Amino acid sequence: MYQHKPFTGAEMVRGNIDIPQSIKIHVSGSVDPHFGVGWFDPPKTVLRFQRLPHAGDLPLPSRAKPGDAGLDLCSAVDAIVHMPDGVAMIPTGFAMAIPAGHVGLIMPRSGLATKYGITLANSVGVVDSGYRGEIIVALKNGGPRDFKVRRGERIAQLLVMPFAIFENVEVEALDETERGQGGFGSTGG
Repeated sequence: MYQHKPFTGAEMVRGNIDIPQSIKIHVSGSVDPHFGVGWFDPPKTVLRFQRLPHAGDLPLPSRAKPGDAGLDLCSAVDAIVHMPDGVAMIPTGFAMAIPAGHVGLIMPRSGLATKYGITLANSVGVVDSGYRGEIIVALKNGGPRDFKVRRGERIAQLLVMPFAIFENVEVEALDETERGQGGFGSTGG
């Protein structure tokens, strides 16, 4: 039986660990001198996008840099998100097929939020794997002036993540934890 012993990330990258072949995994990527293994290239799953007619020459949603979690979503139209608290539904020009067992999470871009007060009206957008319509981003303006969205501008990020499916069961009582029913602010701060 295999006995685990501590090792460093650098040892893992160099392959200086005695692990039975049956449980070895391949890790590729860069090595960070401070933390050992840096970003790595995880196994790739195909994500299929359909370019809609009004997408024209827009770039396919993609990562800005290797290892980034989010795919940049661009606007397919010129639009204005009015202040205060105006909401605009911005089409991206793409539909997609998210693999079963995964969910697409549309997240705000930090630069738009901090510089202009532009975020998402629904906080986080959820795209289920069965949805095949156009990806539309609901932008909300919390800033001091109207915000002009230009066609091709990056407006949000898409994260595609696996999720767990549970069987819901009603019980008489829940197990006890140290925190218990302590809610908002109960852990300090």
